[in-house]
Amino acid sequence: MSLWDNTNKMLLIVEYSSIDQVNEFREGMKSSGVNINRSNILAIVNSKTEMKRLTEIHSVTYVSNKDISFIGRLKNDRVSKVLSEYYDMLIVIGHTNRKISRLTRKVKRNTAVGVNSNLEFLTINMNSESSSPLQLLNFAKETLQKIRN
Repeated sequence: MSLWDNTNKMLLIVEYSSIDQVNEFREGMKSSGVNINRSNILAIVNSKTEMKRLTEIHSVTYVSNKDISFIGRLKNDRVSKVLSEYYDMLIVIGHTNRKISRLTRKVKRNTAVGVNSNLEFLTINMNSESSSPLQLLNFAKETLQKIRN
């Protein structure tokens, strides 16, 4: 079986740009065969003010740099809960800052994958020209289906 086929529970980390983008990632996960009810999307927002205005969506958790203390402790219980779970696959799409990178590194997972990511600890790091959520997830899926466990 491929790495993708063995994925039952996924954590997808993305930089938030709009509700539409987050919904596209959710739909992309569903159409890729990922169980959205067992998986999570961690969307990185610019500020706590922006985060408070966002609509709550099942399986989506928002985090901002202000949720992380100077020494790296989380102040957001919901984010702590999401990051404390075990995932078959962690996918990071795009670049993350140092605070988020430290949190991401601690996530318990089987495989860590980056698409257009700057994180060095990832098992696999891929690059894609696309910016479409659906195309980025399909690119990751197609690539990971070629890799056998």
